[in-house]
Amino acid sequence: MDMALAYRVQMLPAKTRASRSETYYALRKSGWPQELLDREIDSAISWANSHCMTVQQEKFRKTRAAKKTKLKGDDALDQMFRSVGADPNEIPGDRDWQRT
Repeated sequence: MDMALAYRVQMLPAKTRASRSETYYALRKSGWPQELLDREIDSAISWANSHCMTVQQEKFRKTRAAKKTKLKGDDALDQMFRSVGADPNEIPGDRDWQRT
């Protein structure tokens, strides 16, 4: 497979990559030889789609990991109390307050 062709296909918009004929015509317009396209366009499209999917999955994986490590709710409150030197176990809960 011609990697220069594969990288060029990867740079095309996803909508263009989704159609073999649109990809073919876009590459022909940009000056790629017809013989090379006839021989290698299918493998270049497959590689480009696979590579783009891998990049997208890695992005989602990193985003999910960042969200998991983000402090939420009670954890954020506990961290705030720890930062000023208080014990989070001494934080009164709703049931600890006497209502009159």
